[in-house]
Amino acid sequence: MDRDATLQERCRVAVDAHAMAIRESKVAALRGEHQLLAFWNEIARACVAEFEECDAALRAGVEAFLGFAGLQTGNSDLYQLEA
Repeated sequence: MDRDATLQERCRVAVDAHAMAIRESKVAALRGEHQLLAFWNEIARACVAEFEECDAALRAGVEAFLGFAGLQTGNSDLYQLEA
């Protein structure tokens, strides 16, 4: 992506990624794939943490950009799938 994501975008993407991780964890559970289930559950937890971090920054009045160009922390590099 050629621009930095806003906090609102990061929140939305974290929520979308969390929903996907939950769906995938349910599939893994149904298939009895315990390691994959643990993996997706950890991804879901990381998405919640990313959302909470961005939400806290928004509530604190931080500008719409966190971090430095090119620096990826947490799930800040998650974007909706792009072709």
